[in-house]
Amino acid sequence: MALYLLIYFGLIYTATSEKSFILVLDTTASMKEEVDIIKANIQFALDEKTNTEYMLLPFNYPDVGPPLVFTTATNFIDHLDLVEAGGGKECPEKSLSAIEMALERSKYSSNIYVFTDAIAKSEERPKIESISQLCRQKRSQVFILQSGKCPSESNDFYYDVASLCSGSVFYFKLSSLKKAFDFIRETMRLEWTPANVQEVSSNIFGRKHYTFTVDVLTSDILVGVSGHNPEMQISNELGRTVDYNTIMHTSNSSVQCLHNLEVGEYTIEVNSQGPAIIYAFTHKQLTFKYGFSPKTPRSLKETSERPIPGTSNNILIVTSGTNIELLSVEVLMLKSEETNVLNLELSYAAKGQYMATHLFEPGKSFRLSITAKYVNYNQVISGASKAIETQQQGMVTEWINPSAHIIDEDTNLIGFGLNATFACKIDSFPKPEVWWEDENSERLPSDTVLLEIPSTYISYVSIDNATHNGTITCKAKNPLGTADSSVDVFVNRTFVFEVLEYPTDITVNYGDTGKLYCKVNAYPEAEIKWIHNGTEVDSERVEINPDENWLLIKNMDLDDVGEYVCDIQNDVESITYTAVVFITGLEAPVIQIEKTEVILKPGDWTEQKCLITQGKPTPSISWKYRLEDDFSFLEIPEGVYISDNVLKIPSAQSHHGGVYLCEANNSLGVDQQQVLVKVQYQPRIKNQDESLEVKQGDVVSLPCDVDAVPEAEVHWDMYQDDVIIAFDERHHTDSSYTHRFTAQLNDSGMYHCIAKNSMGTATRTVHVNVWVAPYISPVSNNITQMIGTTLYLNCYINLGNPLPSTRWEFIAFNTNISVLTTGHGTGKLEYKVQDLKKKNEGTYRCIAENDVGVDSINLFLKVV
Repeated sequence: MALYLLIYFGLIYTATSEKSFILVLDTTASMKEEVDIIKANIQFALDEKTNTEYMLLPFNYPDVGPPLVFTTATNFIDHLDLVEAGGGKECPEKSLSAIEMALERSKYSSNIYVFTDAIAKSEERPKIESISQLCRQKRSQVFILQSGKCPSESNDFYYDVASLCSGSVFYFKLSSLKKAFDFIRETMRLEWTPANVQEVSSNIFGRKHYTFTVDVLTSDILVGVSGHNPEMQISNELGRTVDYNTIMHTSNSSVQCLHNLEVGEYTIEVNSQGPAIIYAFTHKQLTFKYGFSPKTPRSLKETSERPIPGTSNNILIVTSGTNIELLSVEVLMLKSEETNVLNLELSYAAKGQYMATHLFEPGKSFRLSITAKYVNYNQVISGASKAIETQQQGMVTEWINPSAHIIDEDTNLIGFGLNATFACKIDSFPKPEVWWEDENSERLPSDTVLLEIPSTYISYVSIDNATHNGTITCKAKNPLGTADSSVDVFVNRTFVFEVLEYPTDITVNYGDTGKLYCKVNAYPEAEIKWIHNGTEVDSERVEINPDENWLLIKNMDLDDVGEYVCDIQNDVESITYTAVVFITGLEAPVIQIEKTEVILKPGDWTEQKCLITQGKPTPSISWKYRLEDDFSFLEIPEGVYISDNVLKIPSAQSHHGGVYLCEANNSLGVDQQQVLVKVQYQPRIKNQDESLEVKQGDVVSLPCDVDAVPEAEVHWDMYQDDVIIAFDERHHTDSSYTHRFTAQLNDSGMYHCIAKNSMGTATRTVHVNVWVAPYISPVSNNITQMIGTTLYLNCYINLGNPLPSTRWEFIAFNTNISVLTTGHGTGKLEYKVQDLKKKNEGTYRCIAENDVGVDSINLFLKVV
């Protein structure tokens, strides 16, 4: 199979009306499994709430139809459940005949879904021409969902039908056929139009790229690929992959939907393991307006929504934008069994307006279909109106008092010597007498026709070679009374556009006034607008005097600097002049504070003025606060007030101390001055009282962080047993009042940091306890003593803090150890051995220990 790339230009509908959902179903015996799958899944594809007609059109061999029509999805599904597959022995089927019949019986803009497992009969090829014509008339789409293919022969009839009928062809295996109903639901949800897709490469094997353009009318894109194991990726013009919803994905087909797209170019990258077809559909929203009149209308105000039958009607068509160029207009005559398409001759009327003419038969309904070119994207698009019926003759039982009003009264300015036409709409029954008069009550030539049956008329009057101002009046009269409507007509005798004064660059001193001039002599009268830096002038400080032709800057400030544009325009001509306003006399801020440091006692009052000595524009003043030894700004302390740039402290408290910064700011810069406020208070020692336990030899640091205003005198004392002890050379205190020493036993005691100023005294107490390991005085190591005598063993423990535990031990020759006596404290530890015996011979050990360490001595006793 060759690669097919389908490129369409289709309809975009302006209104949603009733259409047909048509299921064209192959009911031959080979379709038994497919029919069962369709019955089980069709309900998921249909929406009962839509205004849709449902049609079931079966075909078999040799019969096609008849079509069965239902008004609800429920009735349609109930009758579909009764369908049984059977019969039919030939592989090619009369599917083209079935599609032709579906198009003949369908409503306008219908969706036709064909389910079959066979190709079309070759002898039915001539029906493709009929199918093509029906698709153009009905604007219907044909989607062919094929689940098999005859192995003996092959043709491309289905692809021709899909191309002609704005549809697609997808092949399914039985295991994936139910996916087709997701596709059906999506194509029924919106009106889809085949998109203009550009082929980039001719080789489908591997990867291939296609591009499409999204314009401002496109809201959704539906992209489908039919082939073997298709893969698809969609990216924008920046190369970024866009998000999309997967509608259907099988081994033979893939359909993706993109919503809420931005304007631009998109690329579809397709990968297939064989020949493939790509389809792209868009959902667009295009509207146009229209009106009918027996006379040539100049605007929709001069038309009716429905044509008068039996007479030639001028059709005014107004497109939805200036970028829409109308190419053709068709009248789709709607009948119960067929739709006739009438091509009308189209002419350009005015910007965005087009005209056509047609005579409508009574009692006929129709649609207007337009084909337009979207100029920005060089794209052809179409649109269709809702169903329109011709006006009908009706009986009027009550007469209507006439009323009249001029249409477009504001178009009353006529160029000197030119022609003009005015229109008047009249409501009256019975038919009124209508005429026009000038200001001298002279009748003017006019033309009046019926616009809407039975009582609305439109009347036109022409003024040829206008030379003077005046008033014209439309008058109407019937047996019930009269009505009139007037319009003043102005004639532009001579065109004048002479600029007498225009603004030039000026420099204005700060605070002074400045003036710009802009004056014009023009006919038609010209309007002057002043624009400052891109925005139309609307300021209390700027005064515009249109009579004196000037703009006055009352009080020059920085906001008034910049570009001023004088925009002069009337209906014929326009011109702009630009001037730049500069400013002088500006000064950067300079401020002054009388004192840079203030010392207060608790309860004192003070105020510090921040004086502006220089600054234009006048600087703004603000106060900030921080602690003296910190650079982070804090909130102004409670009890401190700022009034008229003055810092006030009514009753000083210790927490009011710190640095107060006055800052002046204008557009030229910043100036800062600060005042240090100190509030006197007695010394405060930030460190808490504590007890320290240290070991002999440790380096001890006793901090004393003192805060005081004025500065305090600080020193350390040490007491032992309430007696002050003088420090030796090991002790010293640094500049931050931290006392340091290397701990010895005699350093235990009470240490006091004493801070004193004129406001009072503060003391910090630290109890230092120096722990010392025990120390035993040495003695002779060997003792010889006679048997039977008494031995006195003495051990002298000189040091130890905390107080050590003590004991004498005996170590026999067999290394057994026995404790002889124990004690606690320092001093002499004595043990007496009476009546010495040979067994008392051995080693005696004195031990003293505490948490810091252990000391011991050994004595060897020899008994003789």
